[in-house]
Amino acid sequence: MSETEYSRPSKDRLFEHEFDGIQEYDNPLPGWWKLIFLFSVIFSVGYWAWYHMGGSGESHLMSYKKEMTAFEQWKTERELKALSKLSEGALWKLRSNPAIVLLGQSVFNRPGLCVTCHKADGSGLIGPNLTDDYWVFGNTMMDMYKVVSNGGRPGKGMIAWKKSLKQKELIAVVVYASTLSGKHLKGKAADPNDEKKLGPLKQPVLRMDQKGGR
Repeated sequence: MSETEYSRPSKDRLFEHEFDGIQEYDNPLPGWWKLIFLFSVIFSVGYWAWYHMGGSGESHLMSYKKEMTAFEQWKTERELKALSKLSEGALWKLRSNPAIVLLGQSVFNRPGLCVTCHKADGSGLIGPNLTDDYWVFGNTMMDMYKVVSNGGRPGKGMIAWKKSLKQKELIAVVVYASTLSGKHLKGKAADPNDEKKLGPLKQPVLRMDQKGGR
């Protein structure tokens, strides 16, 4: 190896110590590099506190869940608004929408509404058991919608809810109540003078474009 000393820029400082005849130059890191490193450390501490130590920042998972919730609400509103003309097939299709079922459940369980007469599980109290095979007006979803909207028999039975509930709430609560049919829970016995045994909720024959998810 040549012993020729290489010329180095004057800013480089040669360390005094050597190892096996080899000396090192002191090449300090650029100031901009140190500033970036320092900023990264400070930023990481703030990021950790904001997202993981009780700060108000949202994690990616929280943001995703919020966006999905907003999307499901938008989807529900769109589907309900699209029901300009109600039909058995359209109502049945909504049973596959979890957001609509949950909305219907919340309406069903409001104090003073369905839960008061039918109980939370639909087994009946003052009103009939919604889980058995006996029906007063018919075992289709359109029958259910007409009863909820217009009320039961004059002077006896459920009041008309169309003046108290929004259209989307009427539809949603019918959809939810329909999911209770066929559970056959122990509850209020059917009144043979008012109720007829028609079997569980009657399922319509749907076209491919009416089936949930299609």
